[in-house]
Amino acid sequence: MRNKTKTPPIQQGGSKKKKILLWCAIIIVVFYAIIAIAPSEPQKKLTYTEEIAENWAVPEKEVKSIVSVAKELGIKKSKLHITHLDEDSCTIKYIDTDITFNIKDDTVSTVKKDETVFYENGSVTRMPRTVIMTLAEKEALYDWVNMAIAIHSDFNISELDKISNFDWIKQDNSYAVKGYAYVDDKKLGFVITCDWTGNTDEAPTFKEIQWFPN
Repeated sequence: MRNKTKTPPIQQGGSKKKKILLWCAIIIVVFYAIIAIAPSEPQKKLTYTEEIAENWAVPEKEVKSIVSVAKELGIKKSKLHITHLDEDSCTIKYIDTDITFNIKDDTVSTVKKDETVFYENGSVTRMPRTVIMTLAEKEALYDWVNMAIAIHSDFNISELDKISNFDWIKQDNSYAVKGYAYVDDKKLGFVITCDWTGNTDEAPTFKEIQWFPN
């Protein structure tokens, strides 16, 4: 009788372990792939006042007060060029002039340009446009001054000084221009005043001119 040799059973533990590791790897890859393609939560966009408050590290309530008062003064948000802002004051560049908003308890208390008060005690006292000239107004007056001198003066001027060297004063519809003109190779100073609506389609009304040596 022949002895039968028993064949040892095949060990399948290693293969099973490899399958488990493979599935774990697949699950991990799929998990991270889902995270990668999943839409992220959109970042909240700051409002106009929130952004200014964050940039200058001041309370948003203060910024809202500045924007509100500026609107009352005829200054739109697009023209609200802030050059300084803290918890006590705010300075904006309006046209070519600095205007200061004084702050108390996160609220605008007064608005001034030098000694001219635009806003006080919760009310507008004067609109900035009544004393601050636009570039268009200055250019129109510069051209008008050249003609006015020729009409209302005995001097024959060769040319006016540069517009950037002129000084300008506006009080409602009254204007004064201080500048220089070249007469017979001499530079003479003058102050000319007029009434004007500020409308560049209308001519100013001449009042007087005074000359003085440079």
